[in-house]
Amino acid sequence: MPANRHFRLLLTPSPGAAVRGFTLIELLVVLTISAILLAVGVPIFQTSIANMRATDAANSLVASIELARSEAIKRGEQVFACRVESATATACAAAGGDWAAGWIVWSDVPNTGTADVPNEIDDNDRLQIQGALGSAGQRAEVTLSAGNRLTFFPDGRVTPAVNFSVGYPTVAAAQAARCVRITGVGSISTARGAC
Repeated sequence: MPANRHFRLLLTPSPGAAVRGFTLIELLVVLTISAILLAVGVPIFQTSIANMRATDAANSLVASIELARSEAIKRGEQVFACRVESATATACAAAGGDWAAGWIVWSDVPNTGTADVPNEIDDNDRLQIQGALGSAGQRAEVTLSAGNRLTFFPDGRVTPAVNFSVGYPTVAAAQAARCVRITGVGSISTARGAC
C-alpha cells in the first residue's frame, strides 16, 4: 500500500504549483481562428501566385518583342516571332494555341554552303528561343488575337498589329490577367486586365 500512496502523491500537484496545459475551450478557439485564417489566406495566396505568373509571362513576351524589333532595326532585315512547339522546331506552329508553351525569335539568314529553304528556321536563324513558361496547368496562358507570326521590319514597324492576352486559367480575378498591345508602328504597351 505505501507504493500506491507514493504513486498518487506524484500525480497530484502540490498546493502551490501551477497546473499546465490547455483547456478544451482554448483548443477550440485556436482551431477556429486557424480555420478562418486558412479560409481567407489560401485564396489570396492563389491569386498572388496567379498574378506573379501572369506578370512573368507578359514580361517575357515583351522582352522577346523588344528584342525582335531592335534586331530588325539593327540588322536592316525582317525578324520574326512565332509560337513553336519545341526548342528544336524548324517551322512556326499553327495559328492559335498557347504561346506560353514556347516561342522563337528568328531571322531568315541565308545559309552558306547549303540550300536555304525560305521560312524554315535553321540553326543560324535562331535569335532567341523561349521555352515553356512552366508546366501545363501551372502557367499563365498567352494567346494571340490574330495570325500565328509577327513580322518586324527594319524601320521598326510590325505586322500584324495585335493584342496578346495573358491570363491565368484557374483564377478569374482581373489582377491575374494582362493585355500586351503591339501597334503597327511597333510600340508596345502592357495593361492589367483582359484585352
